[in-house]
Amino acid sequence: MSFEFLDIGLPFFDDIGKQVSKQPYFHSYLADWISADNRLPNFQINAGAVSGITHFVLINSKTLAETDYLAYFNANTIETLHYGEYYYTHLGLTDVVIPNGRYYFYAFGTGGRIWWSEEFVVCGNIEEEHCYLKISTDDYLLIGGTDRLKIC
Repeated sequence: MSFEFLDIGLPFFDDIGKQVSKQPYFHSYLADWISADNRLPNFQINAGAVSGITHFVLINSKTLAETDYLAYFNANTIETLHYGEYYYTHLGLTDVVIPNGRYYFYAFGTGGRIWWSEEFVVCGNIEEEHCYLKISTDDYLLIGGTDRLKIC
């Protein structure tokens, strides 16, 4: 089996200050990572040489309310060991119930590494077969390539 590194959607950073929303150009930034209100976005975390994630928390960007998603993470990610490093891949295939809003993830690994995801927007209904976000009964928005996960 070959293993390829691909741009798979929601990025994770080792510093919350690296989120696009924390950058001075944010207000001119035209793209958001978008997720349907019944799914979490695709992502991949490089956990380094130590296996395991001890905390995985969904944080509301506006209210800073935290929701523990560790059980979800453990049940819905694939752990892969590649050249001595562990990778956790989330394909976004499991239904969840999340109110519309802006969110990000906080993750803490057993080896002491910490990550924050980019902010993402939970909204509406994504019409998967057409790759559109349904905004209203007659208004759609094309989803960009950063919202997709490619598997070879």
